[in-house]
Amino acid sequence: MDDVPGPILLVEDDPAMRDAVVELLEGEGYAVRCAANGRQALELLARSETPSLILLDLMMPIMDGWQFLEERRRIEDSGARRAPVVLLSGLGFIRGAVGVADFLRKPIDAEALLGCVRRFAHASTHQPA
Repeated sequence: MDDVPGPILLVEDDPAMRDAVVELLEGEGYAVRCAANGRQALELLARSETPSLILLDLMMPIMDGWQFLEERRRIEDSGARRAPVVLLSGLGFIRGAVGVADFLRKPIDAEALLGCVRRFAHASTHQPA
């Protein structure tokens, strides 16, 4: 990787899925931070480096992916709002998701996930602040 992107924020409540995605991404040299729900993800955004990409599950307890997207729009830090979001879901379709760069259907194909990460995480490192 020529330009190393910032960390990737993985928001996923299923520990097995979270571990598999982290192992895949870290094996490719990416730094990954994890949250088990949208509320934890918002807390990470408030106190940590802005992620280069957010991988977001939709169906989670406490705060689901839709609620996270709504709350994220209210964050004053433009960096946190600018990070691209890729939805991860077992749902068959997603309609009109504002602020979403892409969608991957579960079970996640490793090559499709890596393709999204390469495309969006690296692209966000070149955006002006």
